[in-house]
Amino acid sequence: IVPSEDPHQSEYVALCDKRRVWISGFTGSTGQAIVSKTAAYLVTDSRYWLQARDELDSNWYLIPGGVVDGPKDWIDWLVDRAKDSKVGIDARMISHGKATLLKTQLKHKNSKLIHPPQNFIDLIWKGKPLRSQEPVFIQSLEFTGRKASTKIAEVRVWIQAQPPAAPSYSKATPTLAQMHIGTLITSLSSIAWLLNLRGSDILFNHLFYAYLFISLDRVVLFLDPVKLTDEVGDHLRVLNIERKEYNDVWTFLRRREWGEGKVLISPETSYSVSLMLTHFRYTVTPSFIDNIKAIKNEVEL
Repeated sequence: IVPSEDPHQSEYVALCDKRRVWISGFTGSTGQAIVSKTAAYLVTDSRYWLQARDELDSNWYLIPGGVVDGPKDWIDWLVDRAKDSKVGIDARMISHGKATLLKTQLKHKNSKLIHPPQNFIDLIWKGKPLRSQEPVFIQSLEFTGRKASTKIAEVRVWIQAQPPAAPSYSKATPTLAQMHIGTLITSLSSIAWLLNLRGSDILFNHLFYAYLFISLDRVVLFLDPVKLTDEVGDHLRVLNIERKEYNDVWTFLRRREWGEGKVLISPETSYSVSLMLTHFRYTVTPSFIDNIKAIKNEVEL
């Protein structure tokens, strides 16, 4: 499976993440390429049926998702045809929620989801664009209406309010391992909104590639140093935010550098994150950032 999304489950992605565009020629913002040993398929919704017919060549079959009496989406179409099969996908490019659903449905067809150690498209994509090195910049209070420190404090209150991950029948005092101590935020728009920062990594979307970890006593931003200006560096220091390399998030998760306790993640978080954490170290819950971000202040209105 070659999805449209990037490791942050963005609908609109950077040039270096347009793997589905490269393999299929279809340039719509959403759609899944599914390549078997004998055929290639493109599943997309009604917004793009006409465009896909124009852009796909004779190597591809268009599967209209959501058509009457047809598959509602690519998962529905794939599961209907899977039998005694292995379905491969880069675990970074599918959300925890979708991967869990797909694995459950494939199991009923004696099939399973597998995750190759390397992305096959990256291995064959010659001249693949490099990730943007454009600097991150501050979105001033004039346009945000709320300080980043206030938003971070609100997230910490939410973390503290989460009940421990102990069985409902247990009367024992929760252990440290069952307590929720932080959250990993992977949504690019949520990170940009929360920190009052913007970037230029994705065309027409003022976002930047990063991960953000917030606990009760620590905030860590995983961001490549080339994107950090002196002004943004000062902004992070005032907020008492540590900075690590973008790819260091995987070492951070593997080593469990926050110590004991569980990490809260949203269903939209990349499945590779939950695989790295293992189910003992995370709890899936709806995105708190999305909820508070939806409540606009006077400036945002």
